[in-house]
Amino acid sequence: MVKEDIPKLLDKTLKSKTIKRGVGKKGPYGNCKVNGKEYRVAHGDNGVIVALYQEEK
Repeated sequence: MVKEDIPKLLDKTLKSKTIKRGVGKKGPYGNCKVNGKEYRVAHGDNGVIVALYQEEK
């Protein structure tokens, strides 16, 4: 993935239905599927997105 694709991926991920929610060691998160791949959106208690990454199975 190239840097220029990240905003598009984030947009698609945020528009997708959350398939899993939880609280990890570093805070709350939501997992979504985009194009058959699962991504985690980690966010702070205030709702600010702090990370977006592909979940490895």
